[in-house]
Amino acid sequence: MKVRRRRGEEISTESWQQTICSIWQQLGTPVVGASELTQLQDALASVFGPGELPSPARIARELAQEGAVLRHPEIIETDARWRESQIADHGYELQTLATLQAAGALGLDQAATIIGELEELRCRFAGASDDLALNDLKSTVIEARRAASNCSKNSSLSIYEREVQAEISEWLRVWLETPRLFNQWLALRKSSTAFKKRFSKSD
Repeated sequence: MKVRRRRGEEISTESWQQTICSIWQQLGTPVVGASELTQLQDALASVFGPGELPSPARIARELAQEGAVLRHPEIIETDARWRESQIADHGYELQTLATLQAAGALGLDQAATIIGELEELRCRFAGASDDLALNDLKSTVIEARRAASNCSKNSSLSIYEREVQAEISEWLRVWLETPRLFNQWLALRKSSTAFKKRFSKSD
């Protein structure tokens, strides 16, 4: 494939469909099994990057709509192996975030950095249609929010520290509900009089 995605360019569903079908047509085989899926994923990696590959099952679904004959047992096995490798890779990334979150009561700047990393992972997983990784990510954030909420009620912390934890818990709630709008919301939140009054101390 000669077409390459420009850095930062959003991957649309139409782009995935067109590219998958184009590569399949170049292979010149109406039957799709394990070997063909591997070739398709390698070719897609050269176009979109290895971190944003669709699952073998998704590739197979797209090709079935175009009339491909699927070797279902091979596709199921290939998809299972791919997901196992993805779980291992994503587990490392999620563990890195979990370590940051478990480091104690976070500051506001720390929390903003972590949420930025969470959003990068969310976009990557969503781009690859990896629902399993997205669910793992959501569970991690829910636990992080619960930890911040618990810290906000910890009497061993100062009033200011408890308010910071309550604020972080709210940030995580908003990200969970509307991740794409979070940065805009956070900018408005930080510019509000209430925020400036409450968190005028250095983070």
